Amino acid sequence: MLISKIEKMDEKILFARIANDDQEAFSILFFQYGGRIYSFVNKITRSSVLTEEIVQDVFVNIWKNRAGLCDIDNPSSWIMTIAANLSYNHLRTEARIRKREKIAIAKQVDISEELDQWMDAKEVENMLSKAAALLPEQRKIIYNLSRMEGLTHEQIAQKLNISKNTVKNQLVQALKFIKQQLQSKSGNTTMLFISILIEINKK
Repeated sequence: MLISKIEKMDEKILFARIANDDQEAFSILFFQYGGRIYSFVNKITRSSVLTEEIVQDVFVNIWKNRAGLCDIDNPSSWIMTIAANLSYNHLRTEARIRKREKIAIAKQVDISEELDQWMDAKEVENMLSKAAALLPEQRKIIYNLSRMEGLTHEQIAQKLNISKNTVKNQLVQALKFIKQQLQSKSGNTTMLFISILIEINKK
């Protein structure tokens, strides 16, 4: 029911009338509190669309629970508490939705990134092979035994009849040379990836 005149009324009187299904009293309450609730909720949500939705929910809740309004000692505080609770509930719901959306997007991104990384790794492998081909012969053999065959320093030392320290020193020099060769040819991301591969190969 629309009312022709909005009168300032005591909230407890309004609540008592609303409890008796008085829609005119409900309308008065709406116009009496609507602006205040809107300002309060908007400070929390920072969204006019969400604020309007919450303000509507506040008054729907009041009407749905009208049977117990006579038992409310502080109507103003009760109304604002409903507004606050609904605001934070909406924000939590929105946050969960955004989180699920981010997870879904992240999964899609992960798939594409995995493909990109695989392609980058393949490209890096080619670059490593080309750089390794420029190494001095013994250093290249040691590098390939470590990199391609996965032999340990001790296994390489036994195979080539040299000391473990020689193997380690030759590998360190080989890796430094490869990094220098690739430094001017690769971007930061690729260099990071190469550095990771190199670090793995050190062990």
